[in-house]
Amino acid sequence: MLTGGHSDFYSACGGWNIAGKIELVPITCGELVEPGVRVNIDEAQAHDPLYYIPNFFFVLAKSDVRTNASALVPMKLWPLQEYYIKNRTHRDIILKNRQAGVSTAVLAANSHALFTVPYERQILITHDDETSEFLLSTVHRFHRYLPPKIKPE
Repeated sequence: MLTGGHSDFYSACGGWNIAGKIELVPITCGELVEPGVRVNIDEAQAHDPLYYIPNFFFVLAKSDVRTNASALVPMKLWPLQEYYIKNRTHRDIILKNRQAGVSTAVLAANSHALFTVPYERQILITHDDETSEFLLSTVHRFHRYLPPKIKPE
């Protein structure tokens, strides 16, 4: 199933400029404000997914059984996620178990490229609507909580 055609995806995640291409804010050395923390980032760090993802992407923690509430926490990479990001190619086939964080790692790595590589285009394809909506909401969350200085408009 194909959801969120590229125009829907870009309008939600990056915005369109007049030429119809994603417009990114140039990243230079400077201070960025993260919730309660001041961070300095240079261009090399901005283009390194192993730095960028844990410092700027937020995920929902597993919900508390008693309250059924989920907390928004920085995305700390699990060893399998870090291995995938370090060794990925443009043609990966992944045999995996469920709940290992691989889908989130793929989304994070691809979202990093989407937010930092000018004119990057991506599409999200899943087997059903519910999964598509869940995964696309994760990408939207990654974008929503980026610090303003590096957030594509």
